[in-house]
Amino acid sequence: MKLKYKIIDIKIILAILIVLFFSITLYSEEIYDRLNKMTIPELTEVLEMEVKNKELFALIYFVRSRKFSEANRLDDAMAYRYRGFVYIELKKDNYLELAYNDFVMAFDKEPELHYVAFATASMAKCLKKYDKALYYLEQALKSKDKMTLIYSYHLKALVCFIIGEWKDVEESINSYFKYRTYLDNSNDTLQAYIMRSLAYIKNKKYLLAENDINSALKINSNEGTMYFIRSVIYYKLANNSKSINEKEKYNKLSQKDLKKYQELDKDAYINDLTKNCEKDLFEMIRKKMSMPILKLIPRELI
Repeated sequence: MKLKYKIIDIKIILAILIVLFFSITLYSEEIYDRLNKMTIPELTEVLEMEVKNKELFALIYFVRSRKFSEANRLDDAMAYRYRGFVYIELKKDNYLELAYNDFVMAFDKEPELHYVAFATASMAKCLKKYDKALYYLEQALKSKDKMTLIYSYHLKALVCFIIGEWKDVEESINSYFKYRTYLDNSNDTLQAYIMRSLAYIKNKKYLLAENDINSALKINSNEGTMYFIRSVIYYKLANNSKSINEKEKYNKLSQKDLKKYQELDKDAYINDLTKNCEKDLFEMIRKKMSMPILKLIPRELI
């Protein structure tokens, strides 16, 4: 009989919490105090019930994990890690900063959690804290887990691209392809080819740049920006060609790709290639690369 009443009491507490959640802000002291007064078994029973609200579920989980930690039964790095991922799922105001702070706490408490270091770097990149992103990526790259290494090298290339460290972009993508022994048509692979192609342009390795952008076009031939990239490559090759035949060939290819770019991209604003075309190209791509990515943390690493 006592057990029955206890279960009823817990359900009542849960109902009160849900009402409170919708009537006042989630992180008010009142809700937090109510959760803190519950025992670990009570919190566990509540979690085993169907809690549809992710924020409420995350907060209950967080408080329970902290209680485990206080009882020396569980490191609360798990609590911060879990709450950080929930912030990302919810995408509420300031969620990037909230998730970043939680991942920092989780990694500080457990430096061996290399996938958390990657998650922290991902948030830092989105917040434009590039120095922090590179620091946490170096920690993530200490991992022996193949997937963590693949995603970390890709993200490092992305950050280095944004800040203009072209040699590091090239090296990071080389490492990305080294660990990604299978190549698929994923957006990550496409983006890797594009970034390395652009790094090759900066390093004046135009034929290598052409090879990478051709590989990217095999994955997606309907993206206008890639034709613009290749038109710039051909423009550079034409200007660096010693023979008249080669110059004419690359100029024709450049104009052909420029026309294709204009056909596919409704926002195309470049009608002719000039000496500033490389600057225009990199400004365009950097804007796209620096925007927060939708797939913030790969599911394989959660």
